[in-house]
Parts: sequence; C-alpha cells; structure tokens
Amino acid sequence: MGQNRLCSIVFAGGAVIASQVGNAIAYDGATLDGMKFILIGYGILAVLLFVAPLLVMTPTLMKAKVQALLSYGALVSTHNQSFAAKWTNEYAPPGGEILGNPDPSSLIDLGSSFQVVQQMRIVPVNRSTLIILSTAAILPMIPLVVLVTPADKLIGALLKMLM
Repeated sequence: MGQNRLCSIVFAGGAVIASQVGNAIAYDGATLDGMKFILIGYGILAVLLFVAPLLVMTPTLMKAKVQALLSYGALVSTHNQSFAAKWTNEYAPPGGEILGNPDPSSLIDLGSSFQVVQQMRIVPVNRSTLIILSTAAILPMIPLVVLVTPADKLIGALLKMLM
C-alpha cells in the first residue's frame, strides 16, 4: 500500500521523540517509566495519522461491494442455472461433449470474478501496513531503551524472551 512509503516520515518523528525523551532522562531527571506513555502515544498517533484518512473511503467501498455482490450474484446465479439446465443428463445437447466445450470455462471465469468481488476489502488498510508503520515508529526508540536500562535487566529480559 502507499502508506508503506511514509514509514521514513514516521521513523523521523520517532527519532525526534526518542531524542527529546533521551534529553529529559539525561538532563531533567525523568525516567523511562515516566516517559513510556509519550513513546507509546507517539507510536499509536503516528500510525493513526497516516491510516485514518483512508477510512473516509470505507462507506464508498462498502456501497460498491454490496452493489457488485448483488449484480454479480444475480449474473452468476443465472449463468449457473443455464449451465445446469444445458448440461444435466435430462437436457444435455444431443451428441454434445462437455470436454472441449467453452461452457465450463465460462463458468470458472465467472466464478473467479465473483470471488474477487467477495474478497474486496471495505477498509483499505492491511495488517502489513500497520506493522510496517508501527515498526518505523518504534525502531528509533530501541537505542534509548537500551541506553537507559541496566545491562543485567536487559540480559534477563533477553533470556526470558528466548526461553
């Protein structure tokens, strides 16, 4: 999605926030525990800032999907009924072989088109976009956490994660 290209902006903002928090910890006596809401808040706000404008499209996409499902549903239903009427044993054309006939191909093609409509998403944001933007927001804060956390706690946390 296009929002993935904005991760450099999110990363730069995260670097600014991390540096401000680092200054507050180094020179103003703040603690990482006391500043964690600023760091978490930035991560959430940055993702929402770049994803929220896309949500404006949700009602239009939902309307388009419903209309397409109705239209394609009626078309697929009519086509399937015609196919069944033509190729069942009662009504099969005399001497007609289904093998090599284009009718089954049109049935599959129309079914594939209907699946595309069914799988249409009404929210134009996927999980990978959210993960990429979140990672870009959090990544600049990792050095800050490493710098202010005592080594024994870091090693303990790493060992706990590995086990």
